[in-house]
Amino acid sequence: MILESITLHNFGVYKGRQTIDLTPRKNRPIILFGGLNGNGKTTLLDALQLSLYGQLAKTSNRGNLAYEKYLRKCINRSVPPEEGAALELKFRHTVEGQEHCYQIQRSWAAKGKTNTVQERMTVLRDEVKNSLLTETWDEYVQGLIPSQIAGLFFFDGEKIAEIADTETSSDFLQSAIQSLLGLDIVDRLKADLLVLEKRYKKEISSDTARKEIEAKEAELQSIEAARDRAHQEMGAGKTKLEEIEREVSKAEKQYRKHGGTLFDQRSNLKVQRARIDDRLGQTKNHLRELAAGSLPLQLLRRQLEIIRKKTEKEVEAKRNALLLNELKARDEKLLESLKAHKLKKDDLKIIEEEMADDRRFRTESTKKTAIIFDATQATVASLSHLLSKDLPQAKQKAETLVEEGKSIQAERDDLDRQLQSIPDPEAIKDLSKHLREIEFDRDRQTGKLEALESEYFRLLAATNRVKGELKKLYHNHVATLSADEEVLRILETKKRLQAILEQFKKRVADSNLAKLENLILESFQGLMRKEGLVIAVEIDRRSFELRMIGKNGSEILPERLSAGERQLLAVSMLWGLAKASGRPLPTVIDTPLGRLDSTHRKYMVDRYFPNASHQVILLSTDEEIDETFYSAIQNRLGRSYELIHDNKSHTTTVKQGYFWKTTSK
Repeated sequence: MILESITLHNFGVYKGRQTIDLTPRKNRPIILFGGLNGNGKTTLLDALQLSLYGQLAKTSNRGNLAYEKYLRKCINRSVPPEEGAALELKFRHTVEGQEHCYQIQRSWAAKGKTNTVQERMTVLRDEVKNSLLTETWDEYVQGLIPSQIAGLFFFDGEKIAEIADTETSSDFLQSAIQSLLGLDIVDRLKADLLVLEKRYKKEISSDTARKEIEAKEAELQSIEAARDRAHQEMGAGKTKLEEIEREVSKAEKQYRKHGGTLFDQRSNLKVQRARIDDRLGQTKNHLRELAAGSLPLQLLRRQLEIIRKKTEKEVEAKRNALLLNELKARDEKLLESLKAHKLKKDDLKIIEEEMADDRRFRTESTKKTAIIFDATQATVASLSHLLSKDLPQAKQKAETLVEEGKSIQAERDDLDRQLQSIPDPEAIKDLSKHLREIEFDRDRQTGKLEALESEYFRLLAATNRVKGELKKLYHNHVATLSADEEVLRILETKKRLQAILEQFKKRVADSNLAKLENLILESFQGLMRKEGLVIAVEIDRRSFELRMIGKNGSEILPERLSAGERQLLAVSMLWGLAKASGRPLPTVIDTPLGRLDSTHRKYMVDRYFPNASHQVILLSTDEEIDETFYSAIQNRLGRSYELIHDNKSHTTTVKQGYFWKTTSK
């Protein structure tokens, strides 16, 4: 299967109609989506699953919502509910050696006064509407991608973290293996046999046993009727509470509109005002301290620069004056020495003239420099330090304090506006009273609902208890009472069938687990490339716990693996299970590197993403697939998109490119 495109219309944060090309390019299987948290990555994963599975989709934010309510929730908040939302998924799949193009179109909108949401769904095959596929799509899609194993191909970083947890990994592995091998069907068949057993046990012929059982069944019916009534009353109570909640919301809105919230916060606002005054006073004191120091000299900085240069010249002139006599004596001594060595007269004359020019330059320089400040070297150093260190630091501190003062003053002005907006108590007295009354009604209704829920769960527990007692009666009487031979034969056959099914389940698991162990090991070694760390993987046939065997044959406990290595093991389990399914399906991963360190992220980027499937869709933040990892996968990257979110309209637009990288169509 190859996903070609998905179209989102007013779905979640995606406003309007946006179509995204998902087709991988040759030898470039990766399709990369980049978006910050909250920009719609998980929504895109939900859209893919909802397109395929409809109400059977295991989406991220549905919880216990009814399908109709969930669809209404999926409509973009900035459009009217009656405008509705739609999804269209287009993919290619080969059936009996021939490739076909499928298009699944789902749309829904709120209709009528009750805002009832109805979904419309159409399936096209090779661009022709196919009524049979449309009517039977829920069954057909199970043949393409059974919903029980969809989690092996559509998952997020949280799924990896869940599997990496040693306390939950065996539960996941057991559930995944049973779904992969179809063993969940065996469990359903065993449950059907229990229903059959219950039905035939009613055929026992003893009047005494029959009356006892019928009395218990009548008790069960009575309790179940009471439970159903309690459930209805609980539903009505929830509806009434929702109505009261809406009234409370309206009253709160009116209360806030007339300044009630500010009135409630008046004491806190006054305390904040006092704290802000204190902060502002401290800032002003710090500025005064700076003003008492060197800061005012900043106004004379240009003049101080002139003085510094002047004092440097004075110090230099005084030093030259002291050196002149020494230089003259040195030059005469040097000339005598050169004469003694019989230096040529022309050379000697050149040297003598150079020495004379140097003394003359120093003399003239000294005479030209008027001694005004009589500065010393220490004076020059002090001025330099003042200009290069003290004044810049004082200026920076002053600027920081001024900005801080402006910010504090802005907070103060904002608080003053809020304080001035606080209404007179008399102006909101009636609104406050009304709000308290309906809040009281809400609390009272909440209490009633809690009592109804308690009664419902009590009756539910009673139902389970009586069912257990009835089951025990069936069991106790069937062996001792005169029952029809046919009934006994059927019940005995049922026992044998249960044993056969259990044996069948065990043999199917045993015959496939060895292959799965090798696939998980192969995947883990391919990711880690740590020779000798793990040489074998074993899955316990009863508990489904995964055991790792090291080079010396001893078991490697999970505690010996780092958190990153455990997460790579979790990825290996998903990868191995996907391979074992034998289905060439795309892999879609949301937040793929969220909890991994940099080293193990590199393993995923280099070894898993390019090889996970023929089509790999990654939904990443900029901190996961960063510039380094982007370069690492670029040779295997078919397409990249950026999810750009507008905080004002709360909508997301899909653009080609990836954060810092733009691409052409």
